[in-house]
Amino acid sequence: MNKYITIVFHALQKKRIAISLTLAATVLFTAATTYSQSQKEIEYRFKAVYLLNFLQFIEWPDSYHDNDQSPIILSIVGDDPFGEILDETFRNEKIGGHPVVLYRFDSITKIGKCHAVFICESEKNIPPEMLQKLNAASILTISDMDDFGDRGGSIGFYLERNKVRFEINMKALKQGDLKASSKLLRLARITNPL
Repeated sequence: MNKYITIVFHALQKKRIAISLTLAATVLFTAATTYSQSQKEIEYRFKAVYLLNFLQFIEWPDSYHDNDQSPIILSIVGDDPFGEILDETFRNEKIGGHPVVLYRFDSITKIGKCHAVFICESEKNIPPEMLQKLNAASILTISDMDDFGDRGGSIGFYLERNKVRFEINMKALKQGDLKASSKLLRLARITNPL
């Protein structure tokens, strides 16, 4: 009888260990998934704040504002990775007395007059000629696509050691007669210097 109890006891222990390992793996997987989701959310919160700062520290030609109270418009084109984050960040914000307004579009061809456009990853096939056209129209072009600056964009986000960084394409800014403040330039990696 004791031998039978010992066998049952060992079988139950093995079963408990297997269940414990399964539970531990499930908890770790869930935690990793939650962690990566929260990391993505944190990344886009930083990017949203950067976008607001870009609008504050870029100077457009005087003729680009209709009047002293006309809005500063940021357009988001494509599958928006920000969701509510951008709305929360920009809510009730003003820059130099100008309210900040967000518009979302599913295609770059649908945007109208705006000050800046964030081009989402879903629009990665945007032709360089379109970026040049936007730059020439004094529209600040921003994205987190790989090599965005090399493709002709004004400001490109990139990750370095899990930190959000950005590069500024000086040639693209000049093309649109846009000026970046020295405060912004000090934080950026400069590409295509003049």
